[in-house]
Amino acid sequence: MNFKEIDAYLLSKKGATFDYPFDDAVRVYRVADKMFALMTEEELLSINLKCNPFYALELRSLYKS
Repeated sequence: MNFKEIDAYLLSKKGATFDYPFDDAVRVYRVADKMFALMTEEELLSINLKCNPFYALELRSLYKS
């Protein structure tokens, strides 16, 4: 997926919005003022997603960062 496809997917979530609270490069996605994703496309597409901490441990064991 590219930046535009991921952006469209994240914004398709009910009530999703985005803003730039840190700088002009890092887009922060929120639902009900709660951050659920960060994404930037400066030099390389980078995304950070929030999830359940226990699920995050499993994902880290399966995939390289």
